[in-house]
Amino acid sequence: HGFPVRILTRSPAVVRDLDVFEWAIEQSQNQDGKLIRVGSSIPCLDEGQVRATEPSAPAPQARLRALQTLSEAGIPVYVSMSPTYPTQTRDDFDQLLRQFADLEAEVVFHEPINPRGGNFQMTIEAAREAGETTLAQELERISNDREYWVEYSLKQMEWAEELGQKHGVDVHV
Repeated sequence: HGFPVRILTRSPAVVRDLDVFEWAIEQSQNQDGKLIRVGSSIPCLDEGQVRATEPSAPAPQARLRALQTLSEAGIPVYVSMSPTYPTQTRDDFDQLLRQFADLEAEVVFHEPINPRGGNFQMTIEAAREAGETTLAQELERISNDREYWVEYSLKQMEWAEELGQKHGVDVHV
């Protein structure tokens, strides 16, 4: 009906709807812009850390491959780089944003992990149970030390902006 649609998923199975997305793109050729965009949440490329905090979610590389398939088919893609973890380094961000640039992602939405809320303690426990001890310790630290949380968040937002510019990726923090 001519309404824009933005899909956000963690599932690589989204490529099964490629024909529907291509049809929607064809239908919107006479309009200003394309009506459909497909994105995925990819917080980092470290499968162990992602699996610890999102145990039932597909691996980050599988999500990247799905977005690559869609992008190669002409479907506009975007990435939700969230939540990023306090264990991620500047080099991790550089590698991640380079991958997003290769996807030709229209935009990357970045957000550091938020230690507030009831589920955060479960996230710490899940990381600990998965053997991601350093991640669990860092999550606990940002939960208990507001200044450290602010420092980590600001540092990562700066990296995201700086490295996004380096790789030609529009990053919203």
